[in-house]
Amino acid sequence: MTTIYHYQSDTGEYISSGVANKDPIDKLDLIPANATTLTPSTPSSNQAVVFNGVEWLLVADHRGEGGYDEGGDYKEVTQLGVVPDSSWTNEPPTVVVTRMSSLTFLDRFTGTEQDAVISSTILDVKKIYGRMMGADFIDTTDTDTIAGVDGLIAYGLVDSSHKATILAPAS
Repeated sequence: MTTIYHYQSDTGEYISSGVANKDPIDKLDLIPANATTLTPSTPSSNQAVVFNGVEWLLVADHRGEGGYDEGGDYKEVTQLGVVPDSSWTNEPPTVVVTRMSSLTFLDRFTGTEQDAVISSTILDVKKIYGRMMGADFIDTTDTDTIAGVDGLIAYGLVDSSHKATILAPAS
């Protein structure tokens, strides 16, 4: 009896073994398509055995493994021979939100600071406040936003120790 080893027609991946049938006339072994009499190697973890038409090869097998890329998209290995990207992580990247509504941004100021800004008669302060209120959104990393907060600090209307809290990303 001759053992034969079956493999996938598209990938060459080992499927199973069996026994070759005999030709009823000349009694020779019949080797079907996608089979060979060559004995495959034994794969280790994360390996598959693939027949290339001449010999069995051990190839990386990480199918089903995946992770999140730097853009936050989930990627999964679906083919033999592909190794997961080393930059992939198990958790999606933390999204840092620096954009918010004007009202959400203004709520970061204390009541005393808000009162001081609103009641200020300084033209530059009125401009800063007007731009904040008229904006579609506030980006705490924008240079104009940072300059506006620095201006309010310079006029003594906002405590400088509060700047980091005012400009912190949204939680």
